[in-house]
Amino acid sequence: MENEQEIRQASTLILMRDRQEGGPCEVFVTKRPETMTFLPGYYVYPGGALEPQDFGKSIASRCTKACTIEDQFLAHRVAAIRECYEEIGVLLARDSHGEWVEDMMYEDVRNRIIQGAESFHEWVIRNGWTLEVDVLLYVGCRVTPKNPTNRRFETRFFMARIPRSKVPKVNEREVIEGMWLTPQEALQAYAQGLMKMAPPTLDSLRYLSRFRTVDEALKYTRKNIPLWN
Repeated sequence: MENEQEIRQASTLILMRDRQEGGPCEVFVTKRPETMTFLPGYYVYPGGALEPQDFGKSIASRCTKACTIEDQFLAHRVAAIRECYEEIGVLLARDSHGEWVEDMMYEDVRNRIIQGAESFHEWVIRNGWTLEVDVLLYVGCRVTPKNPTNRRFETRFFMARIPRSKVPKVNEREVIEGMWLTPQEALQAYAQGLMKMAPPTLDSLRYLSRFRTVDEALKYTRKNIPLWN
């Protein structure tokens, strides 16, 4: 019998903002390096595979506590925040005074985390920061079909509004480029052959294209989750 491909757990975060007051809403997408085995050159949202430390009790103690029915996805939320910070430098965490952590002050630490010389989890715990897992709205799960790369993921998708003080800055070790686009712009670029995208990304863009503002998207989604089973 042919061996089944291992399916790894993963998380993806759809970061959103309004281009201006009253919309339209935009999402932040990144381009994967062409050298990657899985989805080379594809445009995706920040995300990646879970690490064992994402399940740790110590990091769980540094998370906001409003999650109830979705507590089973706490490690996925931690992973989504971690990957978002590694790839685009946006850390959804608050300091001991309740203020958003200033991402740009810790670019050297971010580089060490990406290189494996620093633990993201230990860094957060050491500083006494709180991961804002509650701002991540769970929207569904997708499983990668069987494919020649032997890379398969069961990915939990989350959605969140980016805080006004946060400015994405991609790390080229992780992604080639990043940009804000409306769902309609991204779908048009795909249709014109300018952007490669996987089905879950396309499905989420088609879904979000019906909303004018981030508030509309979040309000409707909260009442109708999950979008995918």
